Amino acid sequence: MIDVLFEINGWPVNPDTLSHALGKSVLRTIRMSMRRRLHVMRCPDHGSAPTIVVRGSCLGDLSWEVSGCCHKLSDAVRIQLRVSAESEQAHS
Repeated sequence: MIDVLFEINGWPVNPDTLSHALGKSVLRTIRMSMRRRLHVMRCPDHGSAPTIVVRGSCLGDLSWEVSGCCHKLSDAVRIQLRVSAESEQAHS
């Protein structure tokens, strides 16, 4: 499974343990979306899955980073996320 980790203001955050309902919902939606888009992504050379770290100073200022076993996997994930986002925008 794809790991999707969150950091808000430099602190690790687990959406499942947040008491703030809106924050919990936003982070869970992001995690579900990332996993849906990347569920089949594995490194063709090493077989490992990527890790996505979503971070920012607050919920309204989030960005994501990809880490993986090699550049080949990280580049493939970035391309897949970009293509998925463009496809969703075209259908909305």
